[in-house]
Amino acid sequence: MDFLYWLIPSVLLLAVLVPLILTLLIARKIYLYHFRRESKEKWARECSWNENKEQVDMYENGLKWGEENKAFLKDVHIAHDGLNLNGQFFDFGYDKTVFIHQGRTEACKYSYFFARPYAESGYNVLVIDPRAHGLSDGKFNTLGYKESGDILAWAKYLHDEFSQDHIIMHGVCIGAAAALYALTDAACPDYMEGLVVEGMYENFYDSFKNHIIELKHPTFPVLQECNMLTHLYTGFSMKFGPKDVIGKYEKPLLMLHSNTDPYSLPEKALKLFEACPSKHKKFRMFPKGQHSHLRAVFENEYDDEIKAFLKENF
Repeated sequence: MDFLYWLIPSVLLLAVLVPLILTLLIARKIYLYHFRRESKEKWARECSWNENKEQVDMYENGLKWGEENKAFLKDVHIAHDGLNLNGQFFDFGYDKTVFIHQGRTEACKYSYFFARPYAESGYNVLVIDPRAHGLSDGKFNTLGYKESGDILAWAKYLHDEFSQDHIIMHGVCIGAAAALYALTDAACPDYMEGLVVEGMYENFYDSFKNHIIELKHPTFPVLQECNMLTHLYTGFSMKFGPKDVIGKYEKPLLMLHSNTDPYSLPEKALKLFEACPSKHKKFRMFPKGQHSHLRAVFENEYDDEIKAFLKENF
């Protein structure tokens, strides 16, 4: 009887612990693959998704824009939060700049693709290697949390070193979240004047859940374990997101979104837009398009929306 008294609880405990350990190993593998850079070969300045023709086309078309404007390019660098951060500044001689912040896995050259409508509207262009990307230091992508502080540091650099008195943010996916966090930070300066976003999500937890489903992994408890690892490695939660700060954003806002975005669901994006108190905001829903790839499908309409937004608000 004593043997059975201990055996049954032990078997039950093992029945719980073994699956948890196995799923934790899966979660750790997923987390480190998606959010940690082991060397600078990962998330470098080359296109990160060569299997996707549309993304390759975006990257190559961006390179063409960069080549057309290479005479205006300056390599730039700041040090922030103990990291060396690198970027490129296309100085066309204006006193206003668009600061383009792309999503996870891509470095500065990918952002060339989004620059044309701003350059044609009289804006200089800053593109960067976010922390843990390109030539910049860092091991982890922190889902926009620490990146938002980097954005403020870059904006100060533009203002102090290049006399840029008007800065617009253009953010894509995690870059959109990072930009919103920066613009709603109490330390955000007045010369950071507006925001254009594509594919912005309510929080990364829900967005990543859709990605895990796509990978055919169990969402429970893998998603919860990935969030635990986010806490462990970065000190932040996937459950915190734009939904928690959008109510503080009162500057001009343009939201661009795909009605078929599988990660940043369109109905969630509309909720964000409705929660924003800005008196100068616009939402444009495009009928289709991969996540973060709207301009690849609707280049003219995308650029026209941006140009109209800039003309109406600045």
